[in-house]
Amino acid sequence: MEKITTEILLTTLFEYGFDQVDPVLFTLILGKTALDDAKKHEFDFRFDIPITKAIKKEYNESTTDTVIYKLNDEINKDLWYRYHSDEKLLNYLYGLDIEKIITKKLEAYGYNKNNLIIEKIDKTLFSQKELEIIDLMINKNKKLLFGITDEITKKREIMQEMVSSNEYIDWLLEFTETHNNSFYDDDWKYNPEIISDKDKKNIKKLSIFFELVNEYAEQYQCTDGYFYKIKYNDEVIHVGVLHGQEIIHFASVASKTDEHGKPKFGYDIGTTDYSEIIEKYKKYNKPKEYKKD
Repeated sequence: MEKITTEILLTTLFEYGFDQVDPVLFTLILGKTALDDAKKHEFDFRFDIPITKAIKKEYNESTTDTVIYKLNDEINKDLWYRYHSDEKLLNYLYGLDIEKIITKKLEAYGYNKNNLIIEKIDKTLFSQKELEIIDLMINKNKKLLFGITDEITKKREIMQEMVSSNEYIDWLLEFTETHNNSFYDDDWKYNPEIISDKDKKNIKKLSIFFELVNEYAEQYQCTDGYFYKIKYNDEVIHVGVLHGQEIIHFASVASKTDEHGKPKFGYDIGTTDYSEIIEKYKKYNKPKEYKKD
């Protein structure tokens, strides 16, 4: 079992790459290490042994009461690491999710990881390595945000196309009728070669069409989900979603006749006319165009 003193832990953190260690970072890493070691018993933590002058204590200039630990500049670092750090602990640190630790430290100092601006962070509280990790986190969040924004923009463009033309619902009606009057958007996931590229693209748009109609049509429950009844060209299309291990969207065309071929009374009860959906969409999303109409 490795004996880990305050000095050994600090020295190992310095060797890992932190040029300074504050009490928050020290406590978070110690807490995580002790928790992970509860079953392994690889480390014997001994904090009753004082640190030597090789490690200096400074008070943070902005908070004045926060102690910052640094390795004395006069020390031969390579030699010091050889005899005062712990290799097993260092290997453990290399496998640790340091980003999570830094996130918790940011929160402890009142920063929100989702709204980080590197210029507004008190850099005196963080080592250069931490600042580099924070910078990566910010860039990662920006890429994620831009990706989400791009996806929203693309979805909005597709929805605009749907309300500007009947091309999509015409395709949906025809495609559904020629595929046994119903289909699910994951039906061709494992054998996509049996349908055309146009059909593949339009199938992917079914979830967006579902979002369009779900704002302006009455909802009906079904097993594991819900759906909407849309009337178009004297046909009734059910468009819905199922919530299981995966979210699956579906479309089906309601039959006008029963199993005996007789007209089915009330098959279109509770439907919302597609033209009404388009009108409401334009009214609430494209007011200028709606006024012109």
